Amino acid sequence: MSLRDEAAAIVHLLTSRLSGPVNLVGPEPATAGEVLRALARAVHRPYGLPLPRPVVNLALGEAGRELLLADQRVLPQRLLDDGFAFQDSTVRDAMARLVERTA
Repeated sequence: MSLRDEAAAIVHLLTSRLSGPVNLVGPEPATAGEVLRALARAVHRPYGLPLPRPVVNLALGEAGRELLLADQRVLPQRLLDDGFAFQDSTVRDAMARLVERTA
């Protein structure tokens, strides 16, 4: 989820009748690898920094597995059902926006 979509979603929720937990995530699920590939593509750099599972396990244990190796399929279904429209609907869009803002 891009920063502008996150801010817009928070404003949307402040003015909505929706209550309870809402996932503030982008509408297209992406793995950590997909996010890193999209960032590499946006900054015109190669992607090729694998994260070896045995090294993570040895160095960081369970915390490393949960923070660096785990992927979750989380959708913003309640937000979408409430009528929220994303401006950056893909990870590629969000990374391009991020790089555009910092350039």
